[in-house]
Amino acid sequence: MVFVQRFEILPHTADVAVAIYGESLADLFVNAGSALFELMFEMGAAPVGEPIRVEAAGDGIEELLVAWLSELLFVFEVKGIALSGFEVTVTNGGAVVGSANPTPTAELVLTGAPIKAVTYHDLAVRLVGGVWTAIVVFDV
Repeated sequence: MVFVQRFEILPHTADVAVAIYGESLADLFVNAGSALFELMFEMGAAPVGEPIRVEAAGDGIEELLVAWLSELLFVFEVKGIALSGFEVTVTNGGAVVGSANPTPTAELVLTGAPIKAVTYHDLAVRLVGGVWTAIVVFDV
């Protein structure tokens, strides 16, 4: 197994664009969830609660990734929690099922712009040289 960088911030004029990487499709979804919250908060020493379950469905990998990230963002906005420590399973039927550890956002330091939405702008998911790569633009 080769070490793969989890994600990197890409240049963008108005929003936040990231390239997300994974050694497997499940790993890509784990790293995408981590990127979403790490772009907003210092998650390093965050206290965590009991894992919560998160699910999403979509037609095709790109739509599934947007659905997953949008569901995570919904949980963040409605419950006031950031998530970390993701465990994810991507099914052949176009679904992703995962769990993550919640931390109340009141206990975290906001280090980036709050993310308002996941966009389809420049969205791409590809398997390149054995590494899953996604480009995602977040509306801030």
